[in-house]
Amino acid sequence: MTTQPTYVGFGSVTLGDYSGPKQVELLYLGGPTSTIDLATGVTISGLGADDYVFGPGTCPGNGTTTIVLSPQDHSCLMDARFFAGAVGDRPATARIRDDQGNAATLNLFGTGTVGY
Repeated sequence: MTTQPTYVGFGSVTLGDYSGPKQVELLYLGGPTSTIDLATGVTISGLGADDYVFGPGTCPGNGTTTIVLSPQDHSCLMDARFFAGAVGDRPATARIRDDQGNAATLNLFGTGTVGY
């Protein structure tokens, strides 16, 4: 499994606002049916870890918390959003894991600003 792109920039976002969704292509390289639980299969680390949220986008699954990729599914589009939690640069790294042991890494970057 991999993502396209491997880096997503959200630009400057006023505190309390959000940027996105930005679509990230999740590429499944084949094998048995694969499930990603967005609550436990996506871990985000780094200074801005609490500022990013992922949704299933157009990926098959239950439509809210689970993505299910069958051997026939080669890719789908996940949604990524940035909610500025503090002023300044808010970098983070997301690791997306499925129940088959496949994983992909996605680098995230956004900047929180003060608006009036």
